[in-house]
Amino acid sequence: MAGPNPETLTLIPDASGWLRGGEPWCPVAPFYAVLGDPIAHSLSPLIQGAALRAADLPYDYRAVRIAHHELARLLHNRGRLRLAGFNVTAPHKRAVAELCDDLSDAARRAGAVNTVRVRDDGWVGHNTDVGGVREVLSAGLGEDRCRNGLVLGAGGAARAVVVALIEMGLDTVRVLARPGESRDDMKAWLDVGDDPLRTVRLLDWETSSDSLGFTTDYLCVSCVSKDVTPPSSLVDPTTCTLWLDMNYGDGATLPRGLSRGRHHDGLSVLLAQGALSFAWWFNRDAPRRVMADALASI
Repeated sequence: MAGPNPETLTLIPDASGWLRGGEPWCPVAPFYAVLGDPIAHSLSPLIQGAALRAADLPYDYRAVRIAHHELARLLHNRGRLRLAGFNVTAPHKRAVAELCDDLSDAARRAGAVNTVRVRDDGWVGHNTDVGGVREVLSAGLGEDRCRNGLVLGAGGAARAVVVALIEMGLDTVRVLARPGESRDDMKAWLDVGDDPLRTVRLLDWETSSDSLGFTTDYLCVSCVSKDVTPPSSLVDPTTCTLWLDMNYGDGATLPRGLSRGRHHDGLSVLLAQGALSFAWWFNRDAPRRVMADALASI
């Protein structure tokens, strides 16, 4: 992970303003941002900044490191902080959804938010991870038909992936999660969801591939952090049609025995969901080629 970025914003203790690199900073105009903790690794400022310049829109896009307990303060003081909208990354996607005054259908179904419009009367939440994941997986499969999906993890990104797999028409979806609060929340979300969600089975982390109940090939999406190693028994190179790791760069893993032609990292999802966020904010197509070129430059 990259070290601290001197351009990263943080809230001052009473959330009435910003610090940049530890020094007071006052925006001269409304701006957009990506929120997370940690945040130094995010490439969203790179691609969204390039998109804003290409579209000749008068906004900056910045990285904001924010703790869970500061989110409500951010909402309360939205008028003076001059945020026009923002993306959300780990670990705040579910928490931000709970703070939004209104949710899009995608965000409501996923119970997680990764894109927000800031209005005078509150936040409007959307989830472009759903569309981004669906787009990447559909392109990766091409003409292949895959009926089974496996999701590793139980956070906000995993919820969006589950919804994407259901929307793709997969017959069977399994989620593997480690014990803890996120797993409990995932179980509760699946239990109270619509009919397709209630067909998703939540399994123990160490479940073997033989116990998944897949009768044909499957695709797998890993939504766990880079320091979590997926169970090695899961990946069968003969039946795993496609592997998508939501991490990118050094954080992405290539399962042993799986050819690179069947492996994608999170850069493709970052680009797809980022373009969908841009389009939702500004009601215009995102300059995808410019955004892709920005990623290719690193």
